Amino acid sequence: MTKLKIVPAADAKKARLDRWINQTNKFGSITDPIARTTFFRDFTIDRFVLEAMYRYEWVTRRAVEIPAKDATREWIILRHDDPKRIQVAEDELERIDARGKFEEAIMLGRLYGGNVMILGVFDGGAPEEPLTVIKKPIMFIANVDRFLAYPQTFYVDPLDPNFGEIETYLVNRPFVHGSDVKLVHETRVIRFDGNYLPPLERIRNFTYGASVIENIFEAVRQFGVANQSGASILEDFITKKLKIANLSQLLSNDDGESMLLKRIGIMAAEMATNNIALYGADEELDKMGTPIAGLPDMINIFIDIVSAAVEIPKSRFFQNQTGRLGGDAGANDLRIHYDNISAFQKNRLRAKVQQFLNIVLAPLGFEPGEMGFEFAPLWQLSESEQAQTRLQVAQTDQIYIQNGVVEPEEVAISRFSKEGINLDDMTIVVEPREQFIEQLKAGEGGTPPEEIEGVEGLEEIEGGGMSMDADGKRMTWPQFMKGKMGPLMKKHMASGKPHSAAHVAAIREMAAKWEEYKKAHPDETDE
Repeated sequence: MTKLKIVPAADAKKARLDRWINQTNKFGSITDPIARTTFFRDFTIDRFVLEAMYRYEWVTRRAVEIPAKDATREWIILRHDDPKRIQVAEDELERIDARGKFEEAIMLGRLYGGNVMILGVFDGGAPEEPLTVIKKPIMFIANVDRFLAYPQTFYVDPLDPNFGEIETYLVNRPFVHGSDVKLVHETRVIRFDGNYLPPLERIRNFTYGASVIENIFEAVRQFGVANQSGASILEDFITKKLKIANLSQLLSNDDGESMLLKRIGIMAAEMATNNIALYGADEELDKMGTPIAGLPDMINIFIDIVSAAVEIPKSRFFQNQTGRLGGDAGANDLRIHYDNISAFQKNRLRAKVQQFLNIVLAPLGFEPGEMGFEFAPLWQLSESEQAQTRLQVAQTDQIYIQNGVVEPEEVAISRFSKEGINLDDMTIVVEPREQFIEQLKAGEGGTPPEEIEGVEGLEEIEGGGMSMDADGKRMTWPQFMKGKMGPLMKKHMASGKPHSAAHVAAIREMAAKWEEYKKAHPDETDE
């Protein structure tokens, strides 16, 4: 029978210390300081240190604020079929300062490791109860950091999809005149966490993430020490040297020492008042500079360390082109930074914004998910770049038109609207193109319009009998065109026109009918 051999703890520890060892020079041995170096968890940064560093230390403040400001600087672009509904939503978001509240929430999450955004909505229920039908516009939005919002109860039903997650928070909102302490249900808050922590660490941290300062603390400290040390060197950068022939003799007795100190005092006074140094033939005054060779390079090394620690390029963090004076352009680094911010918006912020819109816009009659959005681009083109882009798009459109790919009317409708110039997308009518491809495959045109299958809607267009949409409102241009371009195309093709000419004629006829339709059905948006 094999016996179980128990290895003593000391021997087990030695067995795990696998490394390169040189017995000759003791490299890697027990006396090698590198081999004996390990990571030591000194202390956990508490709230008071976090707040002191954020308030008084500029590197820490920028590390906390820059990602939050960049992620919300251009904010969002709302998407909806009805421009009026977009305007209603934009007015409500501006009223409650949605952009500012999100910026603050992200900053508090990064600073403290966690933040909950309390949404002051009225649904007739108590704050500790799940959110139901919201009856009034939102009354307030309050951001509360993790030290003032403690997880209180958890979902305990194993069959509940939220099993193990937080159900309510005990929230303490301090004011100058006191504080407001309440239980708040998780459906009434939007949570923002700091840096990721493994599950057990999150439990130790009351389910929250870590402050970003914990990871950059050492780099920020080293950067601060390096700058202060450099300032100390510059403080005594110049040292004055006075050479006296009989110095040893003067210092040999008290009278000589007194005369020497008096002489130095007179010289210092003359230099301070008249900027003149008086010295005799046997005296010599000189200045010595403290060597600073390599000091700028050393400071730049710590700048690189800080930039890497905060994960923000030097061109953005230190507000110059490459993080040092006289550097080259850091546009590429800035683009990478904006790509990282876009990834943060997509992966960690988008769901929170959609949840926010669903709750805030519910009392205004919006269904959940009805109001879509996208984050506005972070990279903004210069005026010359915008002009160059418009020129390239115009040249591309011209090539498309000349080769019969699209029609001028389609380009005009796609590029220009009340909302401004659209250089990204083009709206084309695909259905009639597909129909004519099939028709040309079957045989050439020349058939009278009334004998072509699918022209039933033509009389309705020509007679001006177009009706309103399903909601009793005037149709939009895409709704008006739907199902009508095919008959018009067939009509003009049947008259012997080639495809390109028939398409132009159909678009023009449709545009004329559209103007007649708008006059027959006025809308309040008409000027």
